[in-house]
Amino acid sequence: MKPVFILLFTAAVACGQSALRGPVAGHIFDSRNGTIRPVLGIPGSAHVGAPLPGPALAWAFPAPGGNFAFAGTAAAPGDVLLLLDLNEQEPVAKEVARLTEAPRRVAFGSSGDCAVLGGAPGSAVLTVSGIAQAPIVTTATLPAGADEISAIATDARCSKVVVASEGRLYRSAVAGDPLTELVTLGAVSGVVLDGEGRAAFVAALDLRQIVRVDDVFGEARLSVLAGGSDGVTRPAGLALVDSLLLVADAGARTLFTFNAQLSELRRAEPLGFEPNRCELINRDGTVVLTGGGGPPLWVIDSRAGGLIAFIPFE
Repeated sequence: MKPVFILLFTAAVACGQSALRGPVAGHIFDSRNGTIRPVLGIPGSAHVGAPLPGPALAWAFPAPGGNFAFAGTAAAPGDVLLLLDLNEQEPVAKEVARLTEAPRRVAFGSSGDCAVLGGAPGSAVLTVSGIAQAPIVTTATLPAGADEISAIATDARCSKVVVASEGRLYRSAVAGDPLTELVTLGAVSGVVLDGEGRAAFVAALDLRQIVRVDDVFGEARLSVLAGGSDGVTRPAGLALVDSLLLVADAGARTLFTFNAQLSELRRAEPLGFEPNRCELINRDGTVVLTGGGGPPLWVIDSRAGGLIAFIPFE
């Protein structure tokens, strides 16, 4: 743990820089000023609150619906910090790893107590488990020739991992074991695993398809869940909520919702902008979309008919 980081957190709280108003739906990283900010309220009436206290951050990955985040300061972006108690007046920071470069991708286990981080060329893939108690960090390596990671997925307990790099998918059935090549699909913009780690869903950019991989840690059977005939042209992000697979498509400017179990299209919501991110911010099915690299934001309640609402910044 870095004492100066804790002192800065405490000083910022003392100055009254963080004041939550309303229920916290989740948190986002505001890259414009290097801060973590709460999303307050419910879809349809949500807004982005004031930044949480602390030093300027180079990057941050808030956990969906969790009270923690991973982050790196602008002064030391390769030092991976675990920020706890985000909803409290005095958040706590613990250093869990030191990397040569900051991680660029993350996948959170739906258990709410673990995550997998990676992304920088040549860097290890980190699995952090036991976050609520005593965090345990394990590392895995990619085979020679793999470069920057474009997407990461994991199961509920972060024991199984799938990553995409340089047009190939890699897998590991045990946290910390070396990742081995699974299949080549071309450029991949997103991948998600179901909670049991049995099936993976992949946004294959070059193929303009959403590819389903069953028995992903066994024989790996591939099928096409959606493609051009469904309107998919440039999938930019995926989110899995129960049996619903949300696909944000930048080419079609549309949010598609599929029944992942039945491989059926449920809804196609026009967005009016090109999304570049689609991710859960809580475990109740609330998903955030962004376009153009940052604010403004749109929030979707995937369990309430796909309600889409704009989130204003304070």
